[in-house]
Amino acid sequence: MWRTILTYFDGEKETRHVVSSVDQRVISSAYQSLISEIDSLRKYDRGEKQIDAPDLRTAVRRLQRTI
Repeated sequence: MWRTILTYFDGEKETRHVVSSVDQRVISSAYQSLISEIDSLRKYDRGEKQIDAPDLRTAVRRLQRTI
């Protein structure tokens, strides 16, 4: 388990708090996601795969509503 510890000083007293922790499964899942993305890009480079442009209509409508 990985931890990020926030250390700060309250007057003369040092205080430490765990800000976040990451489980090994989360790290492994992130690496697997990167591996599949790299494999997908390699297939595209070899001409084995076509990459279609995403449908941005929904995102554009949401932005227009917020403006």
